[in-house]
Amino acid sequence: MAYLMPFMKAPSCNPSSSGKNTIARRDAVAGTGMMAALILAVGGGTATAFGLPLGASAEEPVKVRKVNPNKIRETANGVKYFDVKVGEGASPREGNYVIITYIGQLSDGTIFDGLHGPGKKPLAFKLGAKQVIPGLEEALLGMQPGGERQCLVPAELAFGEKGVCTDKGECLVPPNSNVKYDVTLKRVAVSPI
Repeated sequence: MAYLMPFMKAPSCNPSSSGKNTIARRDAVAGTGMMAALILAVGGGTATAFGLPLGASAEEPVKVRKVNPNKIRETANGVKYFDVKVGEGASPREGNYVIITYIGQLSDGTIFDGLHGPGKKPLAFKLGAKQVIPGLEEALLGMQPGGERQCLVPAELAFGEKGVCTDKGECLVPPNSNVKYDVTLKRVAVSPI
């Protein structure tokens, strides 16, 4: 079940007029990770919006549950988040290695990236090494392994003024877009060095 913060729109389950191409674009990006999706968008290919949520079809409505506004927290830099599930254990610190799964969405619910579901490998990276957007790193700092968090990342801590666009002007993430991540923190490990 998806959670919807009060300032977000529910994802659309109706394919656009391009129907079949919409689903093909969604499936192509769904199998990639954050870095691969960025390479796809910057390197060319089709990087237009694809209106279905990950793993959904036109016949499968997405169940959306509204979040109590009193349970939404905000970091010092403006990343808003809601803990869907609180994990157990120590929270990661800068320099730790983390393993996560995630779904990245635009504010209208359009999925632009995801590593969630069967057959998808989680993303492993060093926290603080600038391997993912700053807002996602910031959102992970207070999580515990096994936790699930929904985060709204402001544009300046996401993809900024450039967005994620091709030379032809097609944008996977339009410039100055706030983005939403549904993140699960799988594991935390200290640096071996």
